[in-house]
Parts: sequence; C-alpha cells; structure tokens
Amino acid sequence: MGSNKKKGVALLTALIFMTIIISISMLLFTILMGGTISNRYEISKLNRMVDMENITQDFINESLKDDYDYSVRVFASDEDANIKAVVVKAKTANDKNISYYCIYNFSTKEILAKQNQNFDLTKKEYMGEEYYYLSNIVRYVKVQL
Repeated sequence: MGSNKKKGVALLTALIFMTIIISISMLLFTILMGGTISNRYEISKLNRMVDMENITQDFINESLKDDYDYSVRVFASDEDANIKAVVVKAKTANDKNISYYCIYNFSTKEILAKQNQNFDLTKKEYMGEEYYYLSNIVRYVKVQL
C-alpha cells in the first residue's frame, strides 16, 4: 500500500512540475512575442517618420518623385502662390485619411504647419462652395455632402 501511495505522490508531483514548466514556457513565449510585435511596431513607426521627413525635404527642395510608398499631392494657397502644401496619404486612402501634411512658404523659407495626427482641417467657403482647408491656410478638397 505504501508503494502505491509513493507512486501517486510522484505522479502528482510530476504533473505539477510539468504544469509549472509549461506555464513558464508559455509566459516566456508571450513575453518574447510581445517584444517582437512591439519592436516591429516601433520600427514601422520610425520608418514612417523617416519617409515623411524625406518627402518634406524633397517638397522643400522642389524635387518630389513618384516612387514613394505613399500617395503624394501638392496644393497651392489661394492667396499666395509661394505657399504650398504637400499631403501624404496611403495609396489606397480616400481624401480624409491623410497620413501627414506640411505647409511651406517658399518665399520666406519657413514651415507654416506640419501635422501627422489630429489634423487641423477647417471648412471655408471658396467661390460659393465649401472646401476643407489644411490649418486654415491651403485649400485641400471640396466638402462632399
């Protein structure tokens, strides 16, 4: 009878140790995967910031190309032809899904506005129709009702 009791305790102890080992393994796997996902996100975010800075510099140097991974368009101000904006979106995005924009004054060589989140889109009337304006400076797109 004592032998069976020892086998039962040994079996129970083995199950407890296996459960602990499996739990620790799953915890380590989760921590490693979380770190990997976090690193990928941070790298993606950094790459996006570098891309936006490159587009901004090309825009300021008036050397925009067509080979970006984004849709890039330039808009001019209604009041001053020297004030222009570059708008960057994902290639499949609609007009409201902007990724980034920069408004630059080419005569004074200064950046008037630059945003990559919480975009300042205001509505103003222009020639009898309502348009979205970037930072209330450059006319962007017509308001669709």
